Amino acid sequence: MPRKIEPIHSFPRRLRMAMTLRKMNSMDIVRASTVGCKQISNYLNGHNEPTVSSLLHLCEALDVSADFLLGMTDDPRIKNKRKVKENG
Repeated sequence: MPRKIEPIHSFPRRLRMAMTLRKMNSMDIVRASTVGCKQISNYLNGHNEPTVSSLLHLCEALDVSADFLLGMTDDPRIKNKRKVKENG
């Protein structure tokens, strides 16, 4: 039986889980990505959802898969790791 996919409103919880797993706080993510502090705060509080570009930068900064942050898997490992291009 296929795994049930979590709704997008689980994103704040998944983001917090990834931050805890990697022992990072919001400022660590800001320094490691192009995502701003206010954006991260809005994601953590459930006020906004990330764009695809921001999601990719969060994944790279936290070294977790987008599937993990989106609740599609409980495995945070990235299967096929590639660097995010600045304009792509």
